[in-house]
Amino acid sequence: MAEYERTARIRSGAEDVYRFLSSIHNIPAFLPWIREIQLDGTDHIRAVAECEGERRDLEGFFRVSPEARRIDWESDANGYRGWLEVRERGAESDLVVHVSLPGERHGAEAEVDRVVDAIRSDIEEQHGGEVIGEDRAA
Repeated sequence: MAEYERTARIRSGAEDVYRFLSSIHNIPAFLPWIREIQLDGTDHIRAVAECEGERRDLEGFFRVSPEARRIDWESDANGYRGWLEVRERGAESDLVVHVSLPGERHGAEAEVDRVVDAIRSDIEEQHGGEVIGEDRAA
């Protein structure tokens, strides 16, 4: 299992960052290959992705823990899993993203960096600190 972790400072409060990330409707903003996503029950998700021109139906879980500002996810099919935590740093926050992939994957570390940078950019630049999201109970 290959492990990748990245921490990034985001110029927005931890609650706002967490609210943005815990809404599955915002996932395509930073994972552009996700074309459709829906929550099926409490924490089971179904998604449609387009990877290298090919449509893929994906299933897994997306589990939120609001009190810890943590999200865990895992694919049902291929062993891909990860977690993220949003940590308060005054008026800013630290986003820690950890991804576990079966086997080594060329370019995986750069892809984790790209996703974290996209999250930061979307929150800081496009929304100007105003985070769009939804509250969701654990």
